[in-house]
Amino acid sequence: TFMIGGTPITLPFMYAETVLNPLYINADAFWLGFGLAAALPGPYLNFAIFLGTHSMGIYGGICCWIAIFLPSIL
Repeated sequence: TFMIGGTPITLPFMYAETVLNPLYINADAFWLGFGLAAALPGPYLNFAIFLGTHSMGIYGGICCWIAIFLPSIL
């Protein structure tokens, strides 16, 4: 997928898919994770790993890491 604007552009979609519909995490944890991703060095895509880890444990985080970074490695 090609997008202009980076991860902040996808925030409404990620919020709707993780907080509103299935309620994987609450809104406070969502914004805390986004704040941590913004404060730490590295890409905002680490936020997706935070969401996976917070909602489904370490295996969720590993699956999110693979799904985010494997296509660019290949």
